[in-house]
Amino acid sequence: MEELTCTVKVVTPLFGGGVEAGAPDPVTLIRPSSIRGHLRFWWRATRGAHARDAESLSKREVEIWGSTENPSPVQVTVELVESGKRIPCAKYVWDKNARGGNGAHRLRWEDRFRNTRLAYALFPFQGQPPKEKDNPDAAPEVYPAEMATDVCFRLIIRYPGSCERDVRAALTAWLNFGGLGARTRRGCGSLYCAEFSPPRGDVAALEQWLRSLAPAPGRPPASVAWPLLGRKALVGKSPQDPLQAWSAAVGALEDFRQGLNQGRNPGSSRSRPGRSRWPEPETVRKVTGRRHGKHRPIAGHPEGAPRAVLGLPIVFHFKDRYDPPDTELDPVFSGEPAKRMASPLIIKPLAIAGGRAVPLILCLWTPRLEGAELREIEGGPLRRFQRDDITDAKFGKYPNSPMAGHADAVEAFLAFAKDKKGFEEVL
Repeated sequence: MEELTCTVKVVTPLFGGGVEAGAPDPVTLIRPSSIRGHLRFWWRATRGAHARDAESLSKREVEIWGSTENPSPVQVTVELVESGKRIPCAKYVWDKNARGGNGAHRLRWEDRFRNTRLAYALFPFQGQPPKEKDNPDAAPEVYPAEMATDVCFRLIIRYPGSCERDVRAALTAWLNFGGLGARTRRGCGSLYCAEFSPPRGDVAALEQWLRSLAPAPGRPPASVAWPLLGRKALVGKSPQDPLQAWSAAVGALEDFRQGLNQGRNPGSSRSRPGRSRWPEPETVRKVTGRRHGKHRPIAGHPEGAPRAVLGLPIVFHFKDRYDPPDTELDPVFSGEPAKRMASPLIIKPLAIAGGRAVPLILCLWTPRLEGAELREIEGGPLRRFQRDDITDAKFGKYPNSPMAGHADAVEAFLAFAKDKKGFEEVL
């Protein structure tokens, strides 16, 4: 048995990962079982590329990581070095000047998140304001989530020598592209380990380092039955504080999906944004037959759901009285709707030496999305979308399309990040 010991720092706040959904565990903050699950995923995404098919992948996976019948020869131990702090990520405060002087509860993010773009990644943790809108002392309906910060732990892995390349590949990928807790694909719980991080933040060094990890950089496999590293990677030009690097990466995605004159038209004010330039809102109105009179049909908008490839489900909420009820778009695989399809995009800070990081947009090869189903949250299915309702040249050709000539929203976003946000391609 070989033994590998390394010290790992959590460089962005950690959410969830405990026995209570959405909250750090009060007893065992860093769980070896969770780390084992992450290593298994990243082993598939790296070394799993050499498997001929799903059967051979499964056989080798069980040999290394075990199953319910066969224990894994790989042993994972965690020693907490710094337990850090547990604090709410935000709070609701009373603003006496809101609502024309009638007052209202406003969400105030924790200090480190102010003047950043991180609210776009953290919205699932913001809770819900009090139902008693006129009571300054009312408690929130759902309190904002607690987060763990300034955490550091020692990771000890024991493994057979025959598994060394497998363990090191999985560990390197997890430490740099994964994380701990919830929302790791949007940068929460990001990690840094000096022994496994890239040598430095310049483009040339990152390109060489990434290509050494990716099983098939830039080349699509003949077929993708599970997520694989190697489709595309973009980085920001200069190293910076990890939270600022995270904000830059998240901000690029927010601008692509919701940015003024990109994903939306100009509005009458900051609190009243203009109409979306994406096809989904108009499609939902047409499918449900519900429309507020002020929202006239938009000429030239094709029907469909191109944003489905960015990750599902997507919830559509319309604020106006006569607009559609809340609906949800779910993925379809093997002819049946599913509840979730993880985004192929990993948006995070890539930590390097000296307490710095570079903004990272990493795109995985993923199984082809067969279709999507739109349904009422409080009702049943409304419409089944086929593949050409999700990826098609028509979505890049209509006036003011956010996809700007691209048929696929993932490719459109990667081009937007390079052309409009200054990211450089390193894979």
